[in-house]
Amino acid sequence: MARAGLQSTEERAHHSQAPVRRIDSGMLLQHEREIVIVHRGKEYHLRLTKSDKLILTK
Repeated sequence: MARAGLQSTEERAHHSQAPVRRIDSGMLLQHEREIVIVHRGKEYHLRLTKSDKLILTK
């Protein structure tokens, strides 16, 4: 039996089965090579490299 405040492995597995939202990188970048994402007041740079890979930096 799970203790108060803790979920059993089965309960966690049930919650993690919800589908993760997918966003196409092209929709985010909109023909740009770099965008800035603000998360909790901090800026993160999402860049598309010459080799067509994504890099996220702070």
